[in-house]
Amino acid sequence: MQDTNTNFKRIEELLEDPKFANLTESDEIPEEILKEMSGEELTLLFVEKMIEDAGVEANDEIRAKLYNELNDFVLAKIVLSLPESVAAKVSEEGADVNAIIAEAGVDVSKITEEAMVEFREKFLAQQKEEA
Repeated sequence: MQDTNTNFKRIEELLEDPKFANLTESDEIPEEILKEMSGEELTLLFVEKMIEDAGVEANDEIRAKLYNELNDFVLAKIVLSLPESVAAKVSEEGADVNAIIAEAGVDVSKITEEAMVEFREKFLAQQKEEA
C-alpha cells in the first residue's frame, strides 16, 4: 500500500494531464480518469474535493487526518450494519474483517456511499460553523 502523500501526488498528476485542461471546478471528472484510479485514490480524491468545497487550505496534515477519519467512519458504519453476532467476530483478534463483512451479505457499496456523503456533510457543516 502506498502512502497517502504519494497517492495525492498521483491524483494531482492525473488531473493535470493536458487532455483535462479544460475542466472547470464544477465539471465532473471524466470517467476515463476515474477508471484509472484505485479505490484508495478515489477516496483521496473525495477528500481533496471535500477540502476544496469547504474552502479550507489543503495541506498534507489535513488530507491525512480526513482520509483516516473517513476510513474509520465508513468502517464503523459497515460494522454497525452487521447483525450483532457477525459484528462480534470483527473485534476478535486476527479476524479477517473483509471476509467477515463479505460473508454477512450487507450492501457495502451502498453503506460506503451513504457514510461518505454523511461524513462530507458533517465536515462541511463543521467548517461553516467555524467560519
